[in-house]
Amino acid sequence: MPPSEGLSKFERIVQHFAGRLQVQERFTRQVAEYLVGVIGREDVAVAVRGVHL
Repeated sequence: MPPSEGLSKFERIVQHFAGRLQVQERFTRQVAEYLVGVIGREDVAVAVRGVHL
């Protein structure tokens, strides 16, 4: 996703990474790293609340 889309497309960003089979910690790190790349700053925090089915 190009950086011009910004945070208004946050759900799409999350869905992109959530579609993979992985642990919550890796998912959270991937979302945070992507946001750091888009925003261009290191001060990013991501909190994930998961439901196990």
